Amino acid sequence: MFRYDNERVNNRLKSLCVSNTVLVQETSLRLNGLTKRLDGEIYMYSKYPMLNRIGFPGVEYFYFPNYDLNNFLEDVDGLTNVKIPTRERAIVDYYRLNEYDEETMLQAIKDYFYFNPEALKLRIVAEFYGVDWNDILRLKEEAEEYLTH
Repeated sequence: MFRYDNERVNNRLKSLCVSNTVLVQETSLRLNGLTKRLDGEIYMYSKYPMLNRIGFPGVEYFYFPNYDLNNFLEDVDGLTNVKIPTRERAIVDYYRLNEYDEETMLQAIKDYFYFNPEALKLRIVAEFYGVDWNDILRLKEEAEEYLTH
């Protein structure tokens, strides 16, 4: 179970979340410790296409067709009906579902591989969602080159 100890964010989430809320985009990376990007926004999945990229102060909704609400998700302790992707799924979703910020993606990949050099779980999740493992390895090489200079 994922536990996020920021009372201000938890209270904001409680007021904004409905059933089957999944935290996505940079929010899932940030809460999994995979990015330092702090823009103050909370990004959430919406099952309604008309809410895609609609924002309110502090929150923005994203719609992804056929978004998987069953696999590689964890409960957020203290928040009913709120889930967060596992670290591996957060990376895979960020890569496959949107036009990502390259620096954020590279930092997430670099941090993940630093703590998980074998990356077996990441490979399993990537293959589950049809992401070519060689694409992830290319990102890893790019991250090592880009972020060490």
